[in-house]
Order: sequence, then structure tokens, then C-alpha cells
Amino acid sequence: MTASAPRSLDSPAAVGFASIRGALLLAVALWLPMVLLRSAWPVDETRYADVALAMQESGQWWVPVLHQKWYVEKPPLFFWAIAGLARLGLPIERGPMAVSLLASLATIALLPAIGRACGLAASSVRRGALVFVLAPLVAVYAQLGYIDPLLTAAVTAAVACALKRSTLSRERVVARVGFALLEGGLLAAGLLTKGPVVLLFAVGLRIGACFAARGSTIARAPGRFVWLDLLTLGVAVALALAWTAKARAIAGEPYLHDLIFGQLERRIAGTEKKHHQFPGFALLVIVVGGLPWSVLALGALRKPSLGGWRPSPRIAGLLGVGVVPSVLLALLPTQQPHYVLPALPALALLAGERLGERFAGRPRIWARRCVGAVGVWIGASLVAAAGALALCVPVATPLCDDWLLQGVLATAGATVLMVTWLRGRAGAGATAPTASTALTALTAPTVATVAVLLLLPVIASRVDRIIAARDLLAAPAIREATRIVAPTGLRSSLRLATRLPRIEGFERKLPLELLREDPSLIAIVRADDAVEQKLAGVTVEVARGWFKGRCLVALRAAP
Repeated sequence: MTASAPRSLDSPAAVGFASIRGALLLAVALWLPMVLLRSAWPVDETRYADVALAMQESGQWWVPVLHQKWYVEKPPLFFWAIAGLARLGLPIERGPMAVSLLASLATIALLPAIGRACGLAASSVRRGALVFVLAPLVAVYAQLGYIDPLLTAAVTAAVACALKRSTLSRERVVARVGFALLEGGLLAAGLLTKGPVVLLFAVGLRIGACFAARGSTIARAPGRFVWLDLLTLGVAVALALAWTAKARAIAGEPYLHDLIFGQLERRIAGTEKKHHQFPGFALLVIVVGGLPWSVLALGALRKPSLGGWRPSPRIAGLLGVGVVPSVLLALLPTQQPHYVLPALPALALLAGERLGERFAGRPRIWARRCVGAVGVWIGASLVAAAGALALCVPVATPLCDDWLLQGVLATAGATVLMVTWLRGRAGAGATAPTASTALTALTAPTVATVAVLLLLPVIASRVDRIIAARDLLAAPAIREATRIVAPTGLRSSLRLATRLPRIEGFERKLPLELLREDPSLIAIVRADDAVEQKLAGVTVEVARGWFKGRCLVALRAAP
């Protein structure tokens, strides 16, 4: 019997939890404080929590409801997750943030499975996980209660299943079918989270592999697993159709029409003007939202000594997951930064694969200068923001007296500038790649990025009072009210604070008319609107607070 060769600690077989343990710990340290230190922020977070609360109160789980009307913007899975955490004891207003945080951590945990399937070394997966955690776009949305982090986790898990299936031999039919069914279920979860956009990422995986090698096991053209791809799609569509049939039976045909065709009209046709962006905006978001790692990765791809980068089919599949949906989304008239969030895990792994010690020790001169420019810009911006607040530049008036926030901004900005300067000196003096220069090249931007990301919870905790109407919602008069009329953006926040069955909108009536009709009514208006409509003489102010940077007052008819 011959002894087997020892397994390298940096081989694909060694990729496991240890590869991403540091990234997970860093993610928890950077992301968890914001979830704990701030309230749910309107309009989106409070709206999503309100929908989940309505599900709990009514016992009607299949079709989302908002303000006693069918909510046609999103399918129900995200709201199920919020309600599920509430049943475990989590306050429902924190549910959206908690779901985003857990989904982002789950995405990190899935990266080793993708790395093994793609043949990446443990060090590449480790770097890729750190790139993902330290990408500003990821860090922001992992701490916001938006739907897209949950979609990102579903897409990443589906990609892991598809790649794992492609590594199995032809004889392992049961295992291949099992992974195909699991991938179909995960794509169905994506469909029930945000709709058909999830299929773009599954298609991008196959397109990327096709370009790399004809006949690849995950390619469409002659491959052994094409019928399993069809099985995957069939499972996803069947599960989605099962929900739509149930929703149609409950809410009727108009609900499904508004959900499907209304979204197509607003997003694809571009009738919703408020989210319009220029073509290519989504691609710009990926580059800027990944700084400085996106610049370093581009520099690694262009290094002449690499002799041309020729990825394997599975690596090319990852590239397809990142690029194909992003390009297609960049062509839409309606674009938002979080649209491209599901592309970032694949792109982060690719960046980690290219950011090896060889490149880190001696990066291309343009990449080093670009990263240095990014550091100078961010550091100078933080210092300038601190100075603007200290000088009472009218950014947000209550923050002008917040010396703690100003000090944190100035300190972080100075730290970034110092680290950028030190990195520039280390890079200029490196004549050959060594372990120490490699460590300096990747550690310096890491320190600068962490310094910026540590600002997020501090800023959130300091501005929470003026964004979330915390003082207004905590007022006894609001808590004890039986009828409230408020602006649209504040209605869900009031529902969560008071648990009233309904918070009314003004619709076509003015506040003065409503107050005269019902003396018990509380009307919440902007402070300057109260002055303009001359409500001061006929009303009594019962509460006051800041909401999204504007001062609001709660009024009741004078006795």
C-alpha cells in the first residue's frame, strides 16, 4: 500500500469554515452594532415590519397587506422571515435589520462551498470573504432592513448547488438530482423574495461557463446535465406558480396583475421616474461600492506578467454571475444600488483569487495610485464633513451641536489619510514581492476600510433621533391616541409604535378640516406647514420630533 500525499493547507480540499472564520467575526463586529444601536428607519424598514405585523395580526400569511390594502410591491418570503423572528421573541421593528444581517452572514458562510467547487485555494477564499465583508456596498446593506441581502443569500446558495452538481461524476445520479432539486427550491425562494430577477443570476452562471468551454458540465451546449438544469428551472417555476395560485384565490386577479405587470411597467418600462438613473449606473455602483478592492482587482487582471487570465469554466461561471445580470440591469431606466448586491459574492471571490501575494507585493503603479487617491478622497471628505458640522453648515441642524459625531468623523478621516500615506511609502519602496510587502499592501487598505466602516454604527446612533422620529413616537399623547392622521412616510412607524389597526393619511382633506371634524384626532404635520396653515391659534401641540431631517409637530384641536 502506498502512502497518500499530504494534503496542502492551501489546496481546494482544505477550503472550509476556517477559511472564512475571520471574515465572519469581522462582519459581526462591524455590522451588529448598527442593528443594536438604532431604530427601524422609514420608509422601507418600517413598511416591511408593518407588513409582517399585519400578517401576525390577521393570520393571513399568503398575501402581504399594508394599511389594510393588498401590498403589490413584493412577494411574501421576506415578510415571513420577519414574522418568524418575531415569533422567536425579536421585536418586530428590528426584524428587517435582523433578516438582512443573518442573510449576509449566511452568504459569507456559503463562500467556501463555492471556492471548493471552483478549485480555489483556501487563501483565495479567505481573501475573497474579506473583500466581501469590507466592500462598502455590502457593509451598508447588511445593516439595512432591505430585501436584497436575503435575495443575495438565496442566489449564492443556488450558485453553490449548481457548481457542486457540476463537480459530481455521471454515475452519482441521486446526488446530482438532489442538488438540482435544492437549487430549484433556492431559486423559488428568490422568486418569492423579489421576483424573476433571481433567474438572471442562474442564467449568468451558464452563460459564463459556455464562453469558457464548450460542453462544460454547467454549460447549456452539449453537456451531460442539461436535463437537470431544466429540472431546476421546473422546480423553481412550479413552486412560484403554487404561491401565485393561492394568492389569486385570496386576493383575486387584480392583485396578481398589479404584482407582475405593474412591476414590469415600473421597473422595465421605467414609468416610475423617482428611481431613474443613467445607463451603466449599476456597473458604476459595483466599482465604487467595492472600493478600494475593485481597483486592486482590476490592476491584478491587467498585470502583464500573468500572461493573460484564462479562467476555468466554473470560474468563468462565477464571472457570469457577477457580470451578466449587472450589465442587463445597467440597461434598465430604473436602477438602484442594491439591485446588483447578489452579484458581489461571486465578484468578491474572483477578486480574492486575483489578489494573491504576487500582486499584493508589487501592484501595478496605476492601481496603487488609484487606491491612494481613493484613500485621500475618503479621508478628506470625512474631515470636511466634521468641519462643516462644526461650523453649522445646514446639513442637518441638530447634528451641528453633536461634538461626539464631529470628533469621530475627524479622527476617522485623519486615520484614513495617515494609513494611505504609509501605504504609499511602503509601495514606493518595494522593489520585489516579499511576505512583508504583501502584508503591507493588503493590510493598509484593510485598516483604512475598517476605519470607515466603523463610522456607520456611530453615525447611525447619532442621527437616529432625527431620522426615525424617535422623540415624537415616544410621546405619551401619541402612545395613547385612538386616531392619528400622518404623512405617508410616517404611517408605518406610528403603526409599530401604537399598534393601532390603521394610521390614516390626509388624502384630500387639510389638517384643519380633519381636526374640526374630530376633536380626539391627532394630526401630525411639518412644523413649517403648521405655521403656513395658521394652525397655531386653533390647535394644541402635544408632541414634537424630527423625522428624516425635518421637524414634525403633533396637533390636537384646541378645547
